[in-house]
Amino acid sequence: MPSGGGNTTTTTQASGPPAWLQPFLKQGADQDWNLYTTPGPGYYPGNTVANPSTATQAGNQAAVARGLNGNAAENAGTGYLTNVLNGKYLGGQTLDPVHRSIAASVIPNVNAQFSLGGRYGSPDHAGSMTTALANAEA
Repeated sequence: MPSGGGNTTTTTQASGPPAWLQPFLKQGADQDWNLYTTPGPGYYPGNTVANPSTATQAGNQAAVARGLNGNAAENAGTGYLTNVLNGKYLGGQTLDPVHRSIAASVIPNVNAQFSLGGRYGSPDHAGSMTTALANAEA
């Protein structure tokens, strides 16, 4: 058997973009280099925020005033609640004559009942007096 020589085949592979794309890539790279090496635009020296309108300024002032002074209705309600909790409306000048009149009619009757039974000044006397006065006030 004869040993054969043969044909030699050479294959060449190229990597990279195709030839038709090369000029476009070079042009893009040149533009990138020009942008990189030239100074950029300067910062705008003028005002970049619009001036607030009259309505906006009034709203801001109202918000500050509300924060500093609170709500007038809420302040009035808080004042009333404080007066109630402090007992301002539990007697006073307008109801004092009514309370005195009720006490003047209740106290002698309770004292008389406990005196007759020999229990004047006892704990039961104090409890009954409190109950009688509360019932009469109600």
